[in-house]
Amino acid sequence: ITWEKSKETLVNSDGGGYQIFYQKNDAKLYCKKVPYVDGEWTPSETNLNLTKGLWKVRLKSYSRLNPEGSILSEIKEITVP
Repeated sequence: ITWEKSKETLVNSDGGGYQIFYQKNDAKLYCKKVPYVDGEWTPSETNLNLTKGLWKVRLKSYSRLNPEGSILSEIKEITVP
């Protein structure tokens, strides 16, 4: 999946990154972190191991000054055939 890069400087520096939350129906909620590594931007894409069905995905950014992160994004639905 991909998303728009955060322009927040601290998201794109040490201690920053994104958290992706995803869930199939009302099953277990998964969370994947995409941390800042180096360069100008934190990666704005990742691979999720999604099985067949309808998944709901949300994400938020975080930084060393805001480790709890931003508010969650709107829910995006992904259908895996």
